Amino acid sequence: MLRGHYSPPFCSWIAAALQTKVSRERIGSELEGMLTGPRPFHALCLLHRLNLLEPVFGASLDWEAALSTADLAWQGLEEAQLSLDKDAQRDFLAAALLLGLRGEKKAGPKGREEPVSTGILRSSLKWPIKSADRVEALHTWAPRLEELLDWQELGSKDAPKPSPSASEPLPASAVLTMGHALRALRTSWREGFLLAGVLAGGPAGRVAGSLSRLTALAERAGIQDCAEWKPLLDGHRVMSLLGVKGRAVGLAAAAVVDWQLLHPSASAAECERWLLEESDWAQGSGLSGIKRQEPEHDSKA
Repeated sequence: MLRGHYSPPFCSWIAAALQTKVSRERIGSELEGMLTGPRPFHALCLLHRLNLLEPVFGASLDWEAALSTADLAWQGLEEAQLSLDKDAQRDFLAAALLLGLRGEKKAGPKGREEPVSTGILRSSLKWPIKSADRVEALHTWAPRLEELLDWQELGSKDAPKPSPSASEPLPASAVLTMGHALRALRTSWREGFLLAGVLAGGPAGRVAGSLSRLTALAERAGIQDCAEWKPLLDGHRVMSLLGVKGRAVGLAAAAVVDWQLLHPSASAAECERWLLEESDWAQGSGLSGIKRQEPEHDSKA
């Protein structure tokens, strides 16, 4: 990393111009060009040396620490030989650079709380909503995926450790965390796996290893494609089976999604029987005592 600052007199003039004479849309567009180019991390380091990161992002951060995180993420990406399209690369590097802000909230334009990173991307850089949403999803799920790496005893190319036995059943909590992460991250799941490795720390090989380890875990659970699944039972079917409306439908539908993640090869008929005959999900959702139909054993799978 290029360390230290190089601040000739014109740097302060540029910083002032960025705040008063250059539109935020133009700043965001120029930064996007840097992050989607062939040497995005080098571009960030140059901005840091010229004391321009703060006026560009419109935020005061520990930029040395932020750049160290982005450096590890970029090295991990290259070590994993993962190629991203321009939008994905832009958002991955932004998520890595702003990773220290994960979980931090502030009042948004309409008084509603929003992630600090969302405010930076939407207000300071004028990036698309989908970009801010993707960074928010990466910040939300990377720490939870890191917990799976801890459970799995992540190894690295430098110091490999034995993986859990393939015959060992995966804890339901691990399967659900993985499944909901994949559903939330959708096409950005690889970036989420790498950021989990960044949070776990270590050399670039270890970060790259997080991608293969977490991918293997998803495949073991049989849920690697779960973001593309349709629910076994839709809301109308849940309403028909349970005779419920409103919030209760959402709670029951969420229980169906969890059950489907834990039973990836099951049929709709099996899910209906579970929903009607088992009470654990209803008690956990505060819906015990609801009126239910008799199971339809000839339901279409």
